[in-house]
Amino acid sequence: MQKVTKQRKKVNTAINCIAFFALGSYTIACIYLFYMQAIQKIVDIEAGSHLFESDLPYHIKMAVIDGWYYSLTGLLYKLFYILPGSTYLVALFLGLIAGFTVYLTYRILNKIWITFPKYVAIFFAIALNVMMAAHLDFGHTAWYIGYESGNLWHNSTYLVMRLFACLTIIWYLRCKGKYAKKLPLFDGIIYSFLLILTTSVKPSFILVFLPTMAILLLIDLIKGVSFKRIALFAITVLPSLALLLIQQVILFRGTSESGITIDPWYTLSLHANHPKVTLILSIAFPLLVLVFSVRKLWKDSLYLGTWIMWGIGFLQILLITETGARSNDGNFIWGYAFCIFVLNIFSLLVYIGQLKKKEDCLGPNWLQKIYFFVAGFLFLYQTFCGIQFFIWMLQGKSYWI
Repeated sequence: MQKVTKQRKKVNTAINCIAFFALGSYTIACIYLFYMQAIQKIVDIEAGSHLFESDLPYHIKMAVIDGWYYSLTGLLYKLFYILPGSTYLVALFLGLIAGFTVYLTYRILNKIWITFPKYVAIFFAIALNVMMAAHLDFGHTAWYIGYESGNLWHNSTYLVMRLFACLTIIWYLRCKGKYAKKLPLFDGIIYSFLLILTTSVKPSFILVFLPTMAILLLIDLIKGVSFKRIALFAITVLPSLALLLIQQVILFRGTSESGITIDPWYTLSLHANHPKVTLILSIAFPLLVLVFSVRKLWKDSLYLGTWIMWGIGFLQILLITETGARSNDGNFIWGYAFCIFVLNIFSLLVYIGQLKKKEDCLGPNWLQKIYFFVAGFLFLYQTFCGIQFFIWMLQGKSYWI
């Protein structure tokens, strides 16, 4: 019996090493990709070059040459370009950001609802950090443009924002478990600081997260949590709201044509041939899981919260757009992209929970079997689409491919 246990431990240790090796390989690949993106010249991009095409050269120029520090990443780029090996530092920084985001995903998987074996959680975390829309040509021929995805590698501010947003959500869950009785001052300060940090990188997260938090606090109020406790928890978001207002002044200062307007379907239709089809294909896996787990929405506030946040992000890209020079950028998509990223994580947790305990799964046994197969296939196919797209990025192909 002891021999079997020792052999099992050795096997688990070996598989854990393989899993962390895969994580290390992904991180190194990202460092290489971001280095190749960083050394591209803007003049070549504007002349039509699509080699390792990304927003990174523009973000670096805005900070280092133009001195425009709209995002915290701009200040970091400015610092890097004062030091020797600046381009390598940018690539290393962004690569580590991508790798650590996988690690945070792993921590979320290991802490919420289900305790995975370490190697299983790592492999799932990697998959969740590469999976994209379920690509079908009749929806749109491009693999990223025209769809919506929580994973992308061409926008550095989104990558950094996503990391800090994951940290913010992890700390929010910590605070949510305590605040109804008493929110420790330390926890409240850290949570407020993380909101500020995330907003300073990109305001997209706070635009979808704070309305979600407000709705969940209202639900808690209805359930009987005291208004005083809710108000004290809500105060933690005020500094980040102030920062958001400052950012909007910087963005739209000095121009009468730039602003925000209501224009239904404009953002979703910017690049997609069939935006309603690509909208569904972009969330194919979590949407199918939702159909068979509607009852869980009312049982689990975390799962409900992910769909509320998705709904808020969807309404923003459905209805709102910027005017003026930024009208074709579709910048409200960044918040929605993060909603999809989180939705994929929690939908996977629900799906695996259904595999273990089928009482939360709708339908007769035969229909559940079909559902488990189709949902599993969709998850694998969306992961394949992401891996294929990432490989193309490593080969220097345009993200418009």
